[in-house]
Parts: sequence; C-alpha cells; structure tokens
Amino acid sequence: MISIREAFISLLPFLIILSLFTLSSSLLSIFQLLPDTQRILYEIAYSLNVCFAPLAAVAIGFQFSKNINVSVMAVLALGLSSLVVVVLLGMEDPSKLDVETIVKDPRLILAMLASAYVLKFFETKANLRFIHSSSVSQHLKRHFHLLIPSLLSVIVIPMTLVAVTYFASFVLKPLINILSEVGPESLISLRVFLSNLFWGIGLHGANTFHILVEQSIDGVVNYYTFPLAANLPMSQFSDLFVNFGGGGATWCLIIAVLLFSKDAHSRRIAMIAAPFALFNINEILIFALPIAFNIRLLVPFLFVPLINCWVGLFIVEQQWFEFVSYQHSWVVPDLVNIYFATNGNMLAVLTQLLLILVGVALYWPFVIAGSVEEQLQEAEQVLRKKLSLRDDMDLLSERHLVKKHQEQRRSIKATFNAIDDVNKGQLLLYYQPKVSLVSGQLHGLEALLRLKRADGKVVGPYFLDALQKEGFSLPIDNWVVQEVGSTLTEWNQQGFSPKVSINLDPNNLLHPGFVKHLIQHLQNVGEQVELELIESSYMEYSTEIEKVLIELQEYGIGVSIDDFGTGFSCLSMLTKISAQTIKIDKSMLDEAQDEKGAILYKEICRMCQNLNFELVAEGVETKNQIDFVQALGVELIQGWYFSPALPAEEIISYQPQQHND
Repeated sequence: MISIREAFISLLPFLIILSLFTLSSSLLSIFQLLPDTQRILYEIAYSLNVCFAPLAAVAIGFQFSKNINVSVMAVLALGLSSLVVVVLLGMEDPSKLDVETIVKDPRLILAMLASAYVLKFFETKANLRFIHSSSVSQHLKRHFHLLIPSLLSVIVIPMTLVAVTYFASFVLKPLINILSEVGPESLISLRVFLSNLFWGIGLHGANTFHILVEQSIDGVVNYYTFPLAANLPMSQFSDLFVNFGGGGATWCLIIAVLLFSKDAHSRRIAMIAAPFALFNINEILIFALPIAFNIRLLVPFLFVPLINCWVGLFIVEQQWFEFVSYQHSWVVPDLVNIYFATNGNMLAVLTQLLLILVGVALYWPFVIAGSVEEQLQEAEQVLRKKLSLRDDMDLLSERHLVKKHQEQRRSIKATFNAIDDVNKGQLLLYYQPKVSLVSGQLHGLEALLRLKRADGKVVGPYFLDALQKEGFSLPIDNWVVQEVGSTLTEWNQQGFSPKVSINLDPNNLLHPGFVKHLIQHLQNVGEQVELELIESSYMEYSTEIEKVLIELQEYGIGVSIDDFGTGFSCLSMLTKISAQTIKIDKSMLDEAQDEKGAILYKEICRMCQNLNFELVAEGVETKNQIDFVQALGVELIQGWYFSPALPAEEIISYQPQQHND
C-alpha cells in the first residue's frame, strides 16, 4: 500500500494537468465556445489519459523495486517485455501490434508487480550466481547475476499473466450471461458496483465496464439511453443520484476528510481535488489520496454509490419528482444538474444534499480509522529501510523545513550537504583486521564505512554524525547489514570464513522492521557476525535492546560493546548485557602513557577478564602499546600497528605483519 501510495503521489502533477485539460475542454463544449480550442484541448486530454496507465505502471514498478531492493530497470524491462509476449500470443495477426494496444492493456500494472517479486525470488537464489571472483566489483557482479533470474522471470511472468487472463475470462463470461438476462434495475446496480471496483484497482471504471461487459451485451440493454422514467435515461439517473463528484461518490469523501481527518496529506489532496470533483472529475482523489488499492477506503467507495443508487431507484419508482427534457453534461455540478432536470424542484436539490450527507456519514469511520499518523509513521519506517538517501532527503525536507530556529536550519543544511556528498559518491565497506597476539594470525574483522568520492578518493565516514543526528542511521545500518551478509556469503564460497563485527546504532534494534531485515540477511552467517554497540547509546533503552540481543543470539549473532570507557560509562551494565566482547576505546590507551591512565586501563582489563569478557584493544599503533596490553593479558589487537582498514578484495590474502614504530 505504501509503495502504491508513493507511486501515485509522484504522478500528482500529471493528474492535475490531465484534470485541467479535461475540465477546460468540457466547459468549452457545454457553453459552445471556441470550438477549435475545445477540439485541441480534448485531443490533449485524450492523449494524456492514454498515457496515464503506462505512467502509473512504471511508477508502481519503480516504487516496488526500490522497496524490495531489486533493479528498477530490470523490473520495468521484464514487465513490459512479458506483457508484449502475452499480447502477441493472443493476436491472430502479430503484425498489427501497436504501442496503444500495450499501454491500454489493464494487465500492465500486474506485469510490473509480478516482475518485481518474481525477479526478487530468483535473485536471492545463491545457486543462480556464477561470478565469485573478488576482483569484480559488487555493482558489476550484481548485474551479471541478474542474467539467469531475468531469463527465468521472462518465462514465469508471461505464464502468470496468461493464467490471470484465463481466470478473468472464466469469471466474466457467466457474468455477461447473467447481465444479458437481468432487468435495468439490476443492471445499473451491477454496473455501479463493478465500475467502482475497477476504479479501486487503478482502472477507469466506466470505460473498463463498457469495454469488458457492455460491448459484449450490446443490444440487450443500452445503458446510455434506456429510460427509467419519462425524460430520465439510465445514464442521467447515474449522474443525478449515484456518483456525486465522480466514481465512488467522492464528494462525500472529500467532505469527510476535510471535517474529520487529522492526516495533513489527506487534507491537502482533498483540497486540491475539491475544485475538480465539483465538476465530477475525481482522478486526483482516487490516485493521489489514494483510493485505488486502498483496502480501508475501498469498502465505502463501493457501497456509498450503491446505497445512492438504491435510494434513487426508490425515488424514481415512487415518482417523487417529474423530470423534464434536459441535455445534461457529466461535468456540470450535481446540484445544478438536478435543479434543471426537475424543472427547478428544490425538494430534489435537498434530496441530493441529504444523500451527500449520508455518504459523508458512511465515509466518516473509515476516514478516522485510516487518517491518523499511523500510516505516515509506517511509511516513514519503510522508507528508512531503503538506502536511497535522495528519497530520505526529500522526507527530511518535508519534516524539518517548517522549523524556524536558526540552529535547526543549520542542522538541516549540514544534513543536506552530507546526503549530497553520499549521492555523488559510492558507499563502500572496508575491513580492519583483529589480530591474535597468541597465534599471530587473523582473528576477525571490523566492517568500517567508507565513501568513494567522484574523483576516486576514498575517505572515512565524516558524514555519519550529521546523518545520525537527524535519524538517518537506520537506512545506513540497513545497507551495511545487507552488504556484510552478501560479502560473507561470497567469502564462504571461496573457503574464507572470518568473523566480522558490524557497528550499529543500538536504537535501531527497537525497530521491528530493522531486526527482521537483519535476521533475513545474516541468519545464514550468524555464527560469523558480531554486532558492535556504542556503550552510551545502548544505555538509554537497555531493557528493550537486551531482549532483541537475546533473540539474535538464537541465530548465533554475537555482541560486543564498542568504545568502552568513553561517554556515560556505567559499570553495572557489565553484569546485565548479553555481550561477549569488550572493546576498550583508543582514547583510553592513549591516556595510558600517564601513570593514572595506565592504572585505569589495567583495572578495566582486570575487571572485564574476571567477568569473562573477551577483550579487544583498539587503536594500537606502537610497539610500546603492544607490550603494554600484552602484559595485561589482552590477546586481541586492532589498529594501524598491524593494518589499516582494507578493501574486501585485499582481505582474503591478508597476513598479519608487525610494523616498526
């Protein structure tokens, strides 16, 4: 639902332009003004309407691709090519295939959705990957690894589309037979329900019903001219009593949103859509709110027009009003149409107002249930799982630009600059060795974030503080977890199975989505993974985080406390935390050159050893520091004395060597 909402919101400018051209053309036609201009506007509106379906399909394919982390271009190419294959298979003369046939096919959106999930399914299968060399970049390897999944997808997706087509035909055929035998009242009820159902799945309701159903039973019931009463054809009845504001009686929804919704997005869309809905143009509301694919709003969207239809049929049957010959237009406001259609009968206008109020009351509980901050918070959490920092920057801008204080503005600017730097470069993981002084061999690695700038220079993560301050540690940690899981899998296939520690913001462990993401990508290599948590951050939510750490240990994932001895150290935490390793911060070792610093370092080591923690001395750079920590019984060393952080492809051949001071 979030992906579809994002997709349709991205099309909002297009929807507004389409609605403006449609409205302008219709109004000129009603008042018989500027016929040449009206014709041009109509052609533009028609062309834009044809473009909407493929644009919506592309937008949905794009959003789903980002959210489940598959190649956007691969999904779009697979979706389009799969639909072309299916259409060609169903044509007697393939040479007559044209672009309009493809873009108007209602299966295009389904093709994009199927492409994203089918490609993701095959891409995750390790046995379909055929390049394991560490000399090939991750980016290049990923796209080479798409070859076999893409070939399999281009077989599975057309088969899926064909199956859906046969199923739809199986359902529609008996429906068409039923419609050919029912009376006009049943026909209009079914038409109201089905046309609004089509709107609910992203299709133009009236047009789709006409193409799929009415053309198949043409001559049995002519919907557009069949008289329900004197001077009241069935089509005019629908405009007067059923769809106030367009499909789904969306005027009722607009009023309900403006009166009851606390969701700023919904209120903004309702205000934008209101001028167009006044003239029964409701694409903006349906696709930008959205109603399409929205389970919460689909129920009243279907049943409010049905209730209006049944009440209207009762009114017509009871002959409450007399209708006069009136050439109405579907873009004329409802109250105006009913006024002229009943020769100025104000009771008819009041009846229509009453139906609108009933519709508002029916929409009201659904608006309340779906409008509060829950949807926005859910959307924010999902968006933060993606590494697309450009999208996160847009989200940050929307949330923070309204703040007025100078300090906040400076913080936002710093964050923008950090995001911009990351977007212009390439995130990398380097790995710094941890060496055992007992064996002299590599004991493990720490994954460290690096940024490769556009000029090719690799620099440290200077941008992290600015991003973490504004809450962007979650997408960064998501990416690191995924990258480490992928790298460990490749190393294991090459017979290299080191233990790798990952620096995480402990607060991210409070996000269920992040924990699920972590388990998904690390469960197969859990015994080789250790999470490094900053001591000071852990303390704030220690009870909640501790429960998550115990859960992760079931997958073999270990825990170490990083930068111990700095910040707000709390010794009592050592008796409670489910960590196996303590990493003593470099600053503590630097201060050990003085007598008091040496005593403090010694006592920390002794205390942690008595508590059976594995100790790692960080920041070791000299032979004197090696001798000092070795005398204290510290076995594991990490620092430039042995090696700086190295690229993944160099780690496999790394052998620990001591360096001169």
